[in-house]
Amino acid sequence: MTRTKPPKVAKKTPFLQTYSSVRPYGRTELDQIFKDMKSEMKAPGAAGFFNAASSIGTHAPKLAAPRNKTRALLLNAGGGNRPAALAASGNGALAPYMKVLLRPILILDEPGETSLFDRVQRGGDHTLLDAFETVFGRDARIALMNGLATRTGVQDISVGHENYPVFFIPGENGADLQASPGGSIEAHTNMKTLMDQMASAAKKNREEGIASTYGEWSILSFADKAQNVVVGAPINRTRFRASFPDVLSQLEADLWRYRRTGQFPRLRDRNAAACLVDFAFEVKRFNKRDTYRGGDIEERLVGNRAKFMILRARQFFDDICQALSAFGVADTDLPELDIRAILSQLNVRTALDARPDATREDASFVIASLRTPEFASALKKYGI
Repeated sequence: MTRTKPPKVAKKTPFLQTYSSVRPYGRTELDQIFKDMKSEMKAPGAAGFFNAASSIGTHAPKLAAPRNKTRALLLNAGGGNRPAALAASGNGALAPYMKVLLRPILILDEPGETSLFDRVQRGGDHTLLDAFETVFGRDARIALMNGLATRTGVQDISVGHENYPVFFIPGENGADLQASPGGSIEAHTNMKTLMDQMASAAKKNREEGIASTYGEWSILSFADKAQNVVVGAPINRTRFRASFPDVLSQLEADLWRYRRTGQFPRLRDRNAAACLVDFAFEVKRFNKRDTYRGGDIEERLVGNRAKFMILRARQFFDDICQALSAFGVADTDLPELDIRAILSQLNVRTALDARPDATREDASFVIASLRTPEFASALKKYGI
């Protein structure tokens, strides 16, 4: 006699699993959404919703390793053709609560499959919250909202950048052995001490009206199950990302240097440098009387160049004084005008390279032209 095997009963896919299909609900059966969820939970309590809402995105349930799949680390709240919305899971006891909050909800005639967590974070769907309260109770709703309120101003942590070092070494019978290095308790303690000290210093600076931007602290907690942590390692990983100041502009750097060393900022003007080179060579030619002819030759070829340089130096000096005053320097502490000193700092070597009849060794000769009678005459006329 042949015994007939009983037909296999199709295994029910738990509703709270993220890989299960999403059932569409009508607008009149919103309560059923949460009844289906509650049917797979063991005595859900309000405290669970508070802890889940406040810790989504702040815990890594297992140590990250290259061989672990993403779904082994994160709660995948997407799936199928939908882009996955990944959020770090907390301890195993909170997983059912997190799945209630992160499970995509599909309502007929409404676009998208947004979770309750996302809906409340964006301002709340009160109709859906009312259905949640009907099923789980008023205390659960209050606990949920309080848990979400604790997240205000807290930046979500990306677990992908918080991986814990894990290595695999050859084990017995050809199997791999996972070796997770234990974290230094001393380093963890020192980091915590540093964080407290910097927080105290920042608070004191704020009270005194001093800017205190040190960087960004990041704290990632690992699930406290024994198989998820390294024995002897801290349960939290604390990191500090330093924020560096913006690069100073050339003028800001020159002003900073002047206020600390007394070295006046340098005039960086290619036109003024080229003009000074031309002025020096024209003065040299002018002193040879057989070279020039005409009554106004000195004014056009020598005097006008000197006038341009003097006015440019005065404008630069006024700009520097205005900037110093904006930084709070008193008028009595502003520098005195010295046009020759400003022009002598010009980079004339580059301008000399552009003249076929000059060499870089002529730089001292060009600077010396600022002491000639021709420049002294122009300085007396335009410099004061």
